[in-house]
Amino acid sequence: MEAVIYFDLSPIIAIVIFALIMVSYFLFHITIGRNNINGKNSLFFALFVVYLIVLIRVVFFPMIFTDVQTKGLLSQSLQLIPFKSIKEFVMAFKWGQILGNIALLFPIPIFVGLLREKFPRLSSTLFLGILVSLSIELIQLSITYFTHTLDRVTDIDDLILNIIGVVIGWYVIKRFITNKRVKVLGKEEKGKMSI
Repeated sequence: MEAVIYFDLSPIIAIVIFALIMVSYFLFHITIGRNNINGKNSLFFALFVVYLIVLIRVVFFPMIFTDVQTKGLLSQSLQLIPFKSIKEFVMAFKWGQILGNIALLFPIPIFVGLLREKFPRLSSTLFLGILVSLSIELIQLSITYFTHTLDRVTDIDDLILNIIGVVIGWYVIKRFITNKRVKVLGKEEKGKMSI
């Protein structure tokens, strides 16, 4: 008889993880002598933590463990032909799958841009996006290997779409920060003229 174990990231566990991270964040700032914690940065960090927890929940859970050995499991869970899956999704009008993969890492450059004092370059943001996306795909492959369950596919097209999302996110936050700086400079110029 096949033994099956179902494991999911419950909302309670997610809340506990969020609370532990936020407590650690505040304790870290207090320990290094930064008692004047910036409210805006704390809010951005909290939203970033929520995003990471949701990201982990979406890409890795639920996990279904089974003791049945499936022949050729890893080869079935690998798709290494670029644009093959994208073409299939387009032909089948599965736009949700394409947009979902683009949206998956879209927030990363936005949070990085908001949390860092110096705006990151596209090359460093791109490297971070590739690293995160590749890590997700490799972890999913490992989960498939250890759970003996073919419920995820490690797909090169996921990587491509994730990177597109990262690039779009970088341009969005760059535009936002640039416009904000222009408005601030404009107000300063008006202030100088009125003096």
